[in-house]
Amino acid sequence: MLGNVILSKQFMGQFTEVDISSSPGGLYLLKIEAGGTIFAEKIVLQK
Repeated sequence: MLGNVILSKQFMGQFTEVDISSSPGGLYLLKIEAGGTIFAEKIVLQK
């Protein structure tokens, strides 16, 4: 999968929101690394 990083940030706490509503429609990959575990999810943004 090819693409660009649109957000890379360290978050503190258990909950946070990431707003990609201003991004163009398409396929996005959400990747979260926490405590040695990696969680990845595909997100389809339709406009």
